[in-house]
Amino acid sequence: MDSSSNEIIHQWGSYIRVYKDGRVERVGSPFCATYHNYVTSLVTAASVVAVSIDYRLAPEYLVPTCHEDSWVALKWVASHSNGEGPEEWIRDCAHFGQVFLAGDSGGANIAHDLAARAGIENLNGVKLTGLCLVHPYFGSKDSVDESWIFVSPTTSGLDDFRYNPAADSRMASLGCTRVLICLAEKDVLRQRGLFYYETLRKSGWGGEASFHSIDRGCRGDANGEEFDGVSVQEQHDQSKNNGDTAIESDEGRSMCEGSGGCDGWRMAGLIVPGGVWSGFCL
Repeated sequence: MDSSSNEIIHQWGSYIRVYKDGRVERVGSPFCATYHNYVTSLVTAASVVAVSIDYRLAPEYLVPTCHEDSWVALKWVASHSNGEGPEEWIRDCAHFGQVFLAGDSGGANIAHDLAARAGIENLNGVKLTGLCLVHPYFGSKDSVDESWIFVSPTTSGLDDFRYNPAADSRMASLGCTRVLICLAEKDVLRQRGLFYYETLRKSGWGGEASFHSIDRGCRGDANGEEFDGVSVQEQHDQSKNNGDTAIESDEGRSMCEGSGGCDGWRMAGLIVPGGVWSGFCL
């Protein structure tokens, strides 16, 4: 094989590589050991049920295909809430009155879209309680990422509501009552997660929002870092004063913290490939 065929001309994180010879290499699927094993451990710790979906990927299927596929999957699970639906284990084991969506990276973007959509569309008896965004991928306030243009070439840029939360008119009607954003000190998406948090707080949404920051092992300790003139520590304290509960990211059981624990809770989860996980506690 010609050595030039191994030349990478485009790379999106560690998930998509485009080679000079036209090959596209993608990492991530419902069968990816990293995510499958994590969800398995979460299921064990929290006594929940998980459903994995294999949504269609860019570049063959561009944004918003992944969002639409995930919405269809959520609606499919919701179709079991009336005692119907094809899967007996979902009908018998799911509690549709207590639902949490969750996702990491691009999956957090999708999970937010699902929650926003659930605020204006019918989910057939499903009550969405909370949303957990882990290292969420959203756009910056100033520029459009090359990676976003790659997966969404028709994007309107900073006016794209899927890219820029400040452009999403659905924020005020987000279809849940609690939101948790998980951040990390060295994560390149940290400021974007904070931007989402601040945008949600100012949107007029009536729920409770908080964030959990993993900085030198301390929750909410950002060493004086500021965002829009307000320190991260102050933002976290404001959330706590509003009665929010931060979730320990290394314990699946703590997803139910502040809601009476995980006893009797069950989850139908959505696994989306490419470093993306989204799910819902049922």
